[in-house]
Amino acid sequence: MIDMVRWNSLSYEIENTENNRSLIQDIERFKIGEYDSDKNVFTIRTLGMSSVIFNLEDYIDSQLYFQGVVRFFQNKDFSKEIKIIQRDSHETWVEENYNFSDEISKIKNMLGENNIDIKVDNRNLYNIPISIFSFNSQISKVKRAKYICLMLLFSNVSKYENNNFKFKLTIDNREITSTYSFGEDLIDKQLEYLEELYNWIIGDGDNYKQKLNVVRSVLLKNKSFIIENSLLNSVKSIFQRIINVETNKYFDEVAHLKEDFLKITERENDIYQSLHLKLMGWLSALAFLIFDKIKDYGGENVISRLLDSDSQKTILLLVLLVCALLVILIIYVLEMRKNQDEYWKLKDFYTNSLMFNGDDFENKVKFPKIDNRYMALILGVAGILLLRVLFSKILFIVLLVALLVIYRKFLRRGLIENITAKLNKKEE
Repeated sequence: MIDMVRWNSLSYEIENTENNRSLIQDIERFKIGEYDSDKNVFTIRTLGMSSVIFNLEDYIDSQLYFQGVVRFFQNKDFSKEIKIIQRDSHETWVEENYNFSDEISKIKNMLGENNIDIKVDNRNLYNIPISIFSFNSQISKVKRAKYICLMLLFSNVSKYENNNFKFKLTIDNREITSTYSFGEDLIDKQLEYLEELYNWIIGDGDNYKQKLNVVRSVLLKNKSFIIENSLLNSVKSIFQRIINVETNKYFDEVAHLKEDFLKITERENDIYQSLHLKLMGWLSALAFLIFDKIKDYGGENVISRLLDSDSQKTILLLVLLVCALLVILIIYVLEMRKNQDEYWKLKDFYTNSLMFNGDDFENKVKFPKIDNRYMALILGVAGILLLRVLFSKILFIVLLVALLVIYRKFLRRGLIENITAKLNKKEE
């Protein structure tokens, strides 16, 4: 004889009696539960167990409302391995490890696009891996809960009131509806057919949304959620034809993408060609300034002559050269950002309009980044000239050496990269 064993909200309570001693010992070996001497019960508090699912089917069987089923999954962390503790077919308590992380991720992405009004926290609703419900379960409430979860997925509008559901699938002015109560028996084979479709949808690959859309289209064409016979073979054939068409379309789009990539590359090459010409012109101006300073100088120390020159003419020309260099840099950055803007527009078109995968696009079209080397060269030369404008010979050399040491020791690592990263145009 077994004394009081019951679910109290989300806690499983076993009266601490001699008749229940064997049951308590069986559960104790899983290192869950604790004794409550005041109530004389052994309690398993499932709410506090984020990575353990305990006696799920028995809990569902004790619930009168679907919200109670949903509440069981609050605080469960399916991003990591989950332990499931339950009775097997021989009524023996067993523990098995499962990983539902991939399934939960897909469910969140699919349900997140649906309009669901069930008066529960949707975070809990999205946190129910449908495959956690045993395929062979003979408990009617478990089957009903699984059916509801599947219908929430296949419909795109769901409402709930007083344990009654209304499921609706509406696409392009086409619509089908179905009503169901948590206390209602299932139509023969409906759960089996929906399970077949669901397992196919979440199977290997990232095209689960496309598969779901195929199933929904077939349901709309049949004008009912009621499946007369298995649709699996039909949707597989339809999906394969879509894949074949999409494959050909994909390669056509890749060909066009290569053309667009060449345009971005050509524009980038033009920018660098223009930059090179500007830098050559600037160097010519610098060479002319140096020549003007030394052409009439008869001494031997030409370098000293250049460093000692403090005439207003020299200072003015150096300032103009610094300004010209900075203008060249600004023009380069603006032209590159314009090219980057074209890149982001192109990516938005291919990923959103043509449904290209973002990573696939980035592998085929490289982002036109501002070159760190040009940034370092231009800023470095401009800095040196600016120091020469502000300071004469000895102080100029001392400061230059000091700044070079500081840069190499403290600032070299990542300084130019950080500046460049801030200048690159981000995706809007």
